[in-house]
Amino acid sequence: MTLVATGNAIEALVDAVKTHLDGDAELGALVTGVYGFVPAASRQTHPYVRIGSQAILQDDFGAMQTAGGRVVFTLDSWSAAKGPHTMRTVLARLLVLLERVDLTLAFHVLAGGSLHCTLSGVDEEPDEDMPDRVLYHGRQEWEALVEEM
Repeated sequence: MTLVATGNAIEALVDAVKTHLDGDAELGALVTGVYGFVPAASRQTHPYVRIGSQAILQDDFGAMQTAGGRVVFTLDSWSAAKGPHTMRTVLARLLVLLERVDLTLAFHVLAGGSLHCTLSGVDEEPDEDMPDRVLYHGRQEWEALVEEM
């Protein structure tokens, strides 16, 4: 039996997450956008969300010789507000929108209820472009079990 790869599980999940987040008016009122990539030469207006590092841990999740694995990714959020409250509000909304939600993926299946946040927090970081300003960096780590259709 020859298996034919029908796409990338990482991209399928990340595309579904981005579409889901883009469709939420409440999140849209909190941030200026959700981005998959923010070029270093481009400045985005704060606050915003970026879908960060992504990987797939190939394990034996797939059944019946179907490829599968655990997809992990980060959501990085940035705010220049005075204090971490804005960032905590954004992170809370992300949790409401994604925790255990079932998303439709291209050429893949998300195991029901497997999309889960494993870490969520806010840190202060210096703004490299404006040394007298502090940015609040919200970071969430997510994982989900995905298999090919």
